[in-house]
Amino acid sequence: MADRYPLAKDVAEQIAQRLGVSTSYLLCVSIEDEDTLHQADQIFSELSKHAVSVSESYVNALKDRDDALTIELTTALMKAVYYQQLESSSCLE
Repeated sequence: MADRYPLAKDVAEQIAQRLGVSTSYLLCVSIEDEDTLHQADQIFSELSKHAVSVSESYVNALKDRDDALTIELTTALMKAVYYQQLESSSCLE
């Protein structure tokens, strides 16, 4: 709700239960503190390298879900970029 209307914890608990996610996933989704931004920047920096220099096990180990939407979206985007680079480089061989 774009942080205009705070989500009550009891309502968040009920919604989270129906969605099968943690309550903090709903309550902390818009976190943009220094630690969150630093973690998103690290993911971006690491996966911005050429795909050959980053191990696939490292990429697979990155969590797809995070309470902070900034990290979750950064991870999804950069994994997509990584796998697209792998596909492009295999086409060139």
